[in-house]
Formats: sequence, structure tokens, C-alpha cells
Amino acid sequence: RGAVILRDTRFLVLDESDMMLDMGFAPSLKRIVSMLPPKRQTMLFSATMSKSMAEVAKLYLKKPVRVEVTRAGETADNLTQELYYLQKPDKMTKLLSLIQKHGGERTLVFGR
Repeated sequence: RGAVILRDTRFLVLDESDMMLDMGFAPSLKRIVSMLPPKRQTMLFSATMSKSMAEVAKLYLKKPVRVEVTRAGETADNLTQELYYLQKPDKMTKLLSLIQKHGGERTLVFGR
């Protein structure tokens, strides 16, 4: 639409790129990248590296470097994972009980 001029952009950062693709942003991303100068640094961050992510990396990255904290599918030794399938009305009660149970521990919660 011409509302933003991107010709002087030096960095493109795509964080949670897998989520962007899942939400259908691929066409918008393609359009934005077409407005950027070819000489730029592009950084792509994702907790997972799916087949579609590899395709995006191939399209938008030159000389990519892949950094992995652990091998794919592995959990860190000092990490405990728990998965609960709940009905929507039960989620808050379960979350509060887990927070109370694990009170002094560091916790990361993913939910929809």
C-alpha cells in the first residue's frame, strides 16, 4: 500500500516464525520481504524447526547458521514436562492448583 518505506532496512527479524506460518502470514511475509533491500541481515527464530520452517529458511536466509540448544525432540535433563488435556472451564482451576503445588519453582506455561 506504500504506507511504509523499507528501502533502508538493514535487519529483518522473524521471531516465532513457525507460529507466523501456522497463522497464514506466509503471503504477507513474502510481500514485505520483496520491499526490503537485498543486502540485509535476516534472523529467523523458532523453538521448532518443521519442514515448512526449513523452506522459509531456504527462501530468506543466505549462509544460515543453525543454533540448537538440544537435539530435536529432547528435553533438558533438569526439566520436567507435564501435559493436560482439559475442557476450557477446567483450565484455570488446574493452573491454579499446579502453581500452588509447584509454588517455589520456575514455571513456564503454554496454553490456548
